[in-house]
Amino acid sequence: MKQQDWTTEKLFSRLIDNRSEKDRWEKIRILHKRPSDEVYARCVELAHSENTKERIIGIDVLAQLGAAIGVKRKPYEKQALRLYFDLLDREQDTRTLYSILYAIGHNYQGLTLAQIKKLAGYQTHKHSEVRHALVFALSCVDKKAAIDVLIALSRDRSDHIRDWATFSLGQQIETDNEEIREALWQRVNDRHQDTRSEAIYGLAKRKDARAVELIRRELLVDNGHGEYSALIFDAIKEFTDKDFLPLLPLLEQALVVARQDERTASWWLEDLEACIGFIRSRPASSVSSISSKEIII
Repeated sequence: MKQQDWTTEKLFSRLIDNRSEKDRWEKIRILHKRPSDEVYARCVELAHSENTKERIIGIDVLAQLGAAIGVKRKPYEKQALRLYFDLLDREQDTRTLYSILYAIGHNYQGLTLAQIKKLAGYQTHKHSEVRHALVFALSCVDKKAAIDVLIALSRDRSDHIRDWATFSLGQQIETDNEEIREALWQRVNDRHQDTRSEAIYGLAKRKDARAVELIRRELLVDNGHGEYSALIFDAIKEFTDKDFLPLLPLLEQALVVARQDERTASWWLEDLEACIGFIRSRPASSVSSISSKEIII
């Protein structure tokens, strides 16, 4: 019998009894598709368990219970959010905190200012896993209190956390102000390529003129060896002028090199080809699409 045909109780029992992580998320995803009072009640029961493994199972199942494409709000979203903050009041286990914060990120739409301020207390947590989960919890919350936390985490000592916090500021948050632009600007020379690229794209998305020279720099430093971040291709397409036409030969050279390397991902090649096509198609124009910020590197 296939797992999707198992009873709800059997799925929960196997999750609890399993000694390995094999197929764990497959079972959880099946339960996500069974939104009912029965499943909700079982999740709440497990979330209050004295056993860490059971608490995490309850939290992870409830996090996306009833989630589906095209569905904006999950049926137990409000109750789940209240539960998670009740759990935070007494939870000390790092793995459980990680699950709670991720679960909040899946149910963030009802977050209040008081709840965001409570979450802010985890931005200096000693475990990077918890700080990373905090980024996810707030990554789509377009409120000043949440943005302030993301800005702080964009300066974290962990590359991975800086990367995701910068991604959140640059792509997930729609607000455009000096504080966010400055936070992105502070990351344009980051040693971590993904973080640096996220910052450049975030500025390009906001039509910040400084991004033009940053994109040129990234292309010139690589010198056609094909090590560009695909985000740089996306950043180029945020501008509608021909600023990058002189650098077209470098991109074309990178395409030749990448096609000869069997390790190159097909999606990356497609992005590069699309970028080259975009530059070639641009009509001659001024830089009127770019904001008036001075270009300084």
